[in-house]
Amino acid sequence: MFETLVHNFFIWPQWEMITHLTLCILTFYILYMLISNKNNRTFSNILLFTIIIGLETLIHQNSNLHYNKNKNSCGCNK
Repeated sequence: MFETLVHNFFIWPQWEMITHLTLCILTFYILYMLISNKNNRTFSNILLFTIIIGLETLIHQNSNLHYNKNKNSCGCNK
């Protein structure tokens, strides 16, 4: 029973929207911090921002692959 509860918790479809919104807010916050304060515009902070964009892309791609297993690349049903 515990395993099904945990499994249902992690496959809850609304997680995709929650993570997208969280990452979007995080991206805008980081952009605001980089633009508003010139002391934050260091190479390491810009590199970290680039890594975050890459992680967002991977998360988005994996969620698309997970939820669109029955569709091909054009979005049509098989």
